Amino acid sequence: MKSNIAITRALFELGIKPRFKGFSILVKVLELTTEDPSYLYKTTTDVYPKIAQQRGVKTASIERNIRTALYNAFFQTARTPLAAKLFPNTEDNDPPTNSEFISTVTLYLLTNDINSDTSNMA
Repeated sequence: MKSNIAITRALFELGIKPRFKGFSILVKVLELTTEDPSYLYKTTTDVYPKIAQQRGVKTASIERNIRTALYNAFFQTARTPLAAKLFPNTEDNDPPTNSEFISTVTLYLLTNDINSDTSNMA
C-alpha cells in the first residue's frame, strides 16, 4: 500500500484540490486499490459502498464528489504535466471517468516510486 503522503502528492500533481470532498474520497479509494488491486474491478460494487458507509452518505454522493473533483481538476485549472502525461486524450474532451482515473492513478502509484523523496519531508 502506498502511503497517504504518496497518494496526496500524486493528487496534488494531478491538479486535484483538497477543498473538494472528492479529494479525501480519492485518497481513501487509492489506499484501497493500491493495497488490493482487485478492487479496481469492484469500484462501484465494493469500494464506493464501503466508503459511503464509513462516511454515512449514499454511494451516489461518493461517485458525484469524485466526478466533481475530476471535472474541476481537468477543466477549471491549468492542466498539470502529470495529468497531460497520464491522460493525454482529455485536453478538449471529457475528463476521464471515475474508474479510468482510479485505475490509471493506481497503476501509476504501484509502478512509480513517487514516495522516494518523502523521507526528507520529516
